[in-house]
Amino acid sequence: MVVLSDESYELRESAPHALCTATTPYEFPCRVVAPLAAADGMEPLLLEYVLGVLGSTGDRAALPAVERFPRHPHPGVRREAADAVKELRRRLRPDREGTA
Repeated sequence: MVVLSDESYELRESAPHALCTATTPYEFPCRVVAPLAAADGMEPLLLEYVLGVLGSTGDRAALPAVERFPRHPHPGVRREAADAVKELRRRLRPDREGTA
């Protein structure tokens, strides 16, 4: 994923979109997708996908990454960051079965 910065916009957009879609029935471990969140200067649409992927991990380790974006200048990024934080916190509630 790190090499995506050298590719065309279409490829950079389709890769995180595919990950975001793929995480719906399956949770990627946070350690697998965490490098995506470290990308500085990512286009807002791509960042929205990354935040969606991180939010779907269900991993407490993803919270610091998504909590960096609630004041992002792009409204879609702010919305996705808020949704990701909400989803992570929902999945991490102590009363939820199967949480760590």
